Amino acid sequence: KYIVASFTILSYRVIIDTAKANGLSWDAVISCEGIGKYKILPESYQTAARYLQLDPSECLMVAGHNFDLNAARAVGFKTAFVRRPNEWGEEGAVAMMGAGSAEPDEHHDIIVDTFPELAHKLGVALG
Repeated sequence: KYIVASFTILSYRVIIDTAKANGLSWDAVISCEGIGKYKILPESYQTAARYLQLDPSECLMVAGHNFDLNAARAVGFKTAFVRRPNEWGEEGAVAMMGAGSAEPDEHHDIIVDTFPELAHKLGVALG
């Protein structure tokens, strides 16, 4: 139903090893390492969409970080925020990265607590 791609700042090797170790299957892996432009630069999101032969308006960026989603939204992506309350431990995202609130901005197209909930909202059956 959808193209599922990992779009990451991590190296290709890290995302491949992580996918293998966790049994994840991607239709595509896109790394800023290969693009040569890093998030949150608009060119990184535009290039990811172009690699998939999609218009940015056909893309849904899924993340647990407002800064990443807001940058994607600025170039035309739809956005889905998945809460990850323990991602940064008890210190939270503000202390660890200065990334702002770990709570979603209200303007995201989809806001969920879990990935299975996201799948349900997208009409994707699990299992």
